[in-house]
Amino acid sequence: MTSTPARGVGRSPGEPVRSLSVLALSPALIVLLLAGFALRLLIAYVVFPGSGFESDLASYAAWASTMAEHGPAGFYANAGFADYPPAYLYVLWLAGLAADATGASTTDLIKLPPMLLDVAVSYVLYRLVRGWTWPGERSEMLALGAAALYLFNPISFYDSALWGQTDAAGALILLLGVAALIRGNSEGAAVLAAMAALVKPQFGVVLIPIVAA
Repeated sequence: MTSTPARGVGRSPGEPVRSLSVLALSPALIVLLLAGFALRLLIAYVVFPGSGFESDLASYAAWASTMAEHGPAGFYANAGFADYPPAYLYVLWLAGLAADATGASTTDLIKLPPMLLDVAVSYVLYRLVRGWTWPGERSEMLALGAAALYLFNPISFYDSALWGQTDAAGALILLLGVAALIRGNSEGAAVLAAMAALVKPQFGVVLIPIVAA
């Protein structure tokens, strides 16, 4: 989805688009992503264990358990209070299933999805910059710098690792949606705009008007 440059960006007429393997990972990128994830684990479970916005975390844990017990079809009938659309509930479902399988506390696992989504956002930023610049050491450094700017931004790890919020999910969808528009993939952008609203209505409010325009 994000491995080729925007149409016409940095190319002469008739020059083929440079593509990158979707799963290509340089050693430096692997180290960067692992370091960012390790930092979040350290913050969430060692330095500030039990931290977070308690009411939201309690809701997420309860929803994860309900999804694991009743599945998506029975969630809203059994969840009691639930003010989220369904998309992020599937992520919580995985956390609930993992808790059941391992015997871990659902509350302890709730922060893992947003922390992993932070890593995913950084990876997408890396791919975008690599796809929109020419090959070489400078391209790699620019891409790593873009990924690091997000991954080690205190706002990002405060939101996921410390506060336990889900904004990384919306950030990932918004980023992919804008990237799809830049590549001229309006259909894909429209699907992502709908998905953004299904993650959280606020994200749809941002992306849907951009795609429509």
